Amino acid sequence: MNFTKQLFFIACAFLLTLSSFSQTNATQEEDKLSLNSGSIDNQFEFVIRRSNSWQDYKTVKKTWLYTLKAHTLDSLKAVHKDLVDTQLVVKNQAKEIADLKLNLSNTQTDLEKTNTEKITWHCLVYK
Repeated sequence: MNFTKQLFFIACAFLLTLSSFSQTNATQEEDKLSLNSGSIDNQFEFVIRRSNSWQDYKTVKKTWLYTLKAHTLDSLKAVHKDLVDTQLVVKNQAKEIADLKLNLSNTQTDLEKTNTEKITWHCLVYK
């Protein structure tokens, strides 16, 4: 009987400690979330977690939505700028490749002419 009480007490203490740790981890995770910093995903998560619930709906402050919209648009503008810059680099590299191919073709033609002239000159001199 005494052993059963001790086992029950240890199990309860373990469950309370485990519950305390899980609440601490959840609190730390929520502390990392912010509307004004972090990734867009973290900002959305902040809005979702901090918004109020009503029936099956979430009520969100308008200011949060406007802030989140502004941050999302800023992120999209940055991605679009990177895309435009990358497309410009690709276009310039394609032009450079075309110019190099043309230069190589001209060099090969000049080499063939030089080899032909060399063979012709060699035939004339040594025959």
